[in-house]
This record gives sequence, C-alpha cells and structure tokens, in this order.
Amino acid sequence: MSRWNDPSPGAVRIKICGVTEPIHIDAAAAAGADAIGLVRVPSSPRYVDAEQARSLAAHAPSSLEVITLLVDPDEDTCATRSTSWVQLHGAERPDLIKFASRSGPVIRGLSAGGPSAGMTLHEWDAYPSVSRILLDGPQGGSGRPFDHAAMAPIARELTTPWILAGGLTIDCVNEAITQLRPWGVDVSSGVESARGQKDPDLITAFCERVRSG
Repeated sequence: MSRWNDPSPGAVRIKICGVTEPIHIDAAAAAGADAIGLVRVPSSPRYVDAEQARSLAAHAPSSLEVITLLVDPDEDTCATRSTSWVQLHGAERPDLIKFASRSGPVIRGLSAGGPSAGMTLHEWDAYPSVSRILLDGPQGGSGRPFDHAAMAPIARELTTPWILAGGLTIDCVNEAITQLRPWGVDVSSGVESARGQKDPDLITAFCERVRSG
C-alpha cells in the first residue's frame, strides 16, 4: 500500500496538483512526493484532456498515487475517470460523492470557512463516502491562502485525514504545517515558474522543504 493510501498519521503526505507533462511526474517521484493531480477542468490553465490524463497516469510510477480533479461532473464522468482516486472540488452534493466513491476513494475539496452543497465541514467529515478532505482557499485553484489561525482549532477536531491547500509555497509551507498539523499538503501554483507551468526545480525544493520540517 502506498503512503497516500495509508490514512494513519505520520510524515506529511505531499500532492503536486496540476501536472501537465511527464517531466513534472518524474520530478515529483524523484523528490519523494506521494501523489499527483490531473486537472480535468477545461477552464483551468492546468487542464489536461482525457487522452492526456490517461497518458500521464500511465507514466506515473507505482510510488505516486494519481488523482483526477473534477468540478461539478456528471455521474458518467465520475464513473469513467482514468484513476481510482478522484478529487471533487465543486458544489457536488452528497449523493454524487456517494456515487463517485463506488469507483474509488473520494477527496472532498472544500473552501475553508464556509459550507459546501449545504453541508458544513463537520458534516462532510462525518460523511462515510469521503476518504480525505482537502481545505483550500476561498477560491479553489486561485493560489490564495485562508486564515490558518482561525482554522487551527477546527482542524484539530477533524477525524478524516485532511489535506492543506491554498497559497502554499516553499517559504510558508513549514509554518503552515506547524500551525495546522494536516495529514497532507497540496501545492500547485507554488511550484510554478508561470501560471500553469510547473517547474521541476521548484517541485524538488518544495518536497525537500516539507521533508526537512
């Protein structure tokens, strides 16, 4: 079982989201990341189509879990995804989360500080079809952080392994981990040299910084 599939506490798991080229996968694997994310959202600068997603997933070594990121998909898209893990990062309601979980584990992406699809963070935490929770900034994928100090006491109450996202960079990730103690961290724009353009050197440096903390 890969580290990503192990829900127990331990060294912080690292997910590099929004990879678009094999070189990004190679850098993530070499640096000791635990997962990569493939963004299947056409409006994103990190979008990959179905064929690209299959090719990138096939390129990934077994040490890396490959996760499909979707926003408000229909059931057919959930069921025909090319990876077992899926991250649902929109206003998906509980019934769709439950449906998606029949094909593999679900990461519920949420904007910190507000309800999603009529459910609070604590309600999603108790929802049995959710394998991981990801807490992002006010606008998912924007690279903007949320108020970590305000979230800290709430985060300590979560029972589902949760992943910290939103504005993480080499300069701030260790402080954020110390304050919030997440199960994992998710980075995208923080390892890019330009919007949507991953930088292998930044991927390496980010993973090294997390591991050294």
